[in-house]
Amino acid sequence: MSRLLINEMEKWHEPWFHEDNSLEVIDIEKCIAHFPHGEPDGLVTFMQEAFRCLKPGGTLTIHTHVASNPLAVADPEAVRFFNSASWLHFAKPADVDDWAWGKYGKDWGTRFNVIHEVQGDETCVVTMEKPDD
Repeated sequence: MSRLLINEMEKWHEPWFHEDNSLEVIDIEKCIAHFPHGEPDGLVTFMQEAFRCLKPGGTLTIHTHVASNPLAVADPEAVRFFNSASWLHFAKPADVDDWAWGKYGKDWGTRFNVIHEVQGDETCVVTMEKPDD
């Protein structure tokens, strides 16, 4: 299985060296809150690269602190804060057939399906799948 575990900032918010459709699993632990704003946007670039590099049926799992968690906003290097709605900009909800991308902003070129999501008091975990189509 081709798996990528990201648990350090490094340069994952920039274009990746991986080939298209080459990964089956991507897991990212907490560091997504540190991806920079700007042009191009670090989070958008990360999501686009994850979508590009995943094989159809491959999964992206993101673990991060939720915005309401004091630890999230206490980190002086964190520049982003998330909740369960944060992923709607990059994903097509599984229960919606006619998805209007304009409802949640710009079409970023990603069409993930949210297949699992849990938000607790401190953390949020979301797993998204690249569709087979």
